Amino acid sequence: MEPYFQIYEDHFNLLSPTDNYTISFVVPYSQCLYSVKAYGQDNSSLEVEWVYQNETSNLTLLVHTNGQTSFTLRTILHYTTRIVNESYYTTVNLYPCAEGELSAALTLFLPSGSTLVDYPESLSLTHVDGRPALIGGRVLTPFEASNDTIAYNGTYQLVEITNLERRIEASASGVLVTENVQFVNLNFSIMKNFKLTLPEGASLLRVYDSIGYMNYTLENTSLYVALRSIILPSEKSSFTIVYQIPASNAYQHENDKLVFSGSVLPEWCPYLVNKLNTVISLPGGASQVEGIGVTLVDKNSTVEGRIAATDITPYSDFSFSISFIPPPYTIPSGAIVLVSLVVMIAVIMLIYIRVLRKREPVSPPSEKKIPSQQKRHTKR
Repeated sequence: MEPYFQIYEDHFNLLSPTDNYTISFVVPYSQCLYSVKAYGQDNSSLEVEWVYQNETSNLTLLVHTNGQTSFTLRTILHYTTRIVNESYYTTVNLYPCAEGELSAALTLFLPSGSTLVDYPESLSLTHVDGRPALIGGRVLTPFEASNDTIAYNGTYQLVEITNLERRIEASASGVLVTENVQFVNLNFSIMKNFKLTLPEGASLLRVYDSIGYMNYTLENTSLYVALRSIILPSEKSSFTIVYQIPASNAYQHENDKLVFSGSVLPEWCPYLVNKLNTVISLPGGASQVEGIGVTLVDKNSTVEGRIAATDITPYSDFSFSISFIPPPYTIPSGAIVLVSLVVMIAVIMLIYIRVLRKREPVSPPSEKKIPSQQKRHTKR
């Protein structure tokens, strides 16, 4: 459970084979369903149909189990958190509403960085895999809903990333990152700022949108982007950030190779991302390029690593690694421009000096004295 989304992993083991199985969730409105997928025993995809009933707030899912006795249902909900007096309240379906009597066990992982305020008495607070979690169990009554509210404190902004375009330009000196962010406001109130946590050592920061540069405040690694206008609930907005990460923070070294790796999501993004596209551009002349979790493409005498994904969260566990030997020398494009500018100025100055010399007035030669005898000779 996170304030931005909930991921339900329901593993069903049935007593007898069945062609279809019905499960229900209680949600305020149909838009709370972000996605639903089902998988069989062999991890094959199963068809899922769904319908929402406004009168009962029931979201009913029909899974075509195709005669299997076990399957997994993966459901993502959003728009289920509200803020009241600076506390967060998330409505959770503790157990699914099933069509038969089932013995159920629950593990509910709490939001990252949260402080628990209130939770159902039937659950116990503990740690699972090093994370705080609520656990419980019960025998489910057929077609009986079991939902409740979890209250907690923390520092969150209720957003969802609808599109994230990342371009990472790698060189021996570090990486230059350009990220175009399009997001939607999940809150029930207006939004004026967008907060990000930049990587350690990030510098050369720029923030802009389609109109121009945007105002921001930087406190250590916390970046607060002042949005161009207030963002209403369910309204979208976008901006672009650019920053540079030095080589000491960006790379690991393996023999003669530089290794750039990490999650496909940037460090500042704990949100649900609808669509992600990443391009990692290596310097020209890079050799022995290898990639894991990326598609390598030769383009214009350089190599690019490309990543495309949909419907991912920090829990999707999508990571990448790309390694390469940098060229013997890499001259940054900025340095090339600077050198060209210096050479051009020198040439202009040389031409100017030559022209100036040509325009200088020439002094007449000094008149020599003529001896008197020569003068007389001249008069004759």
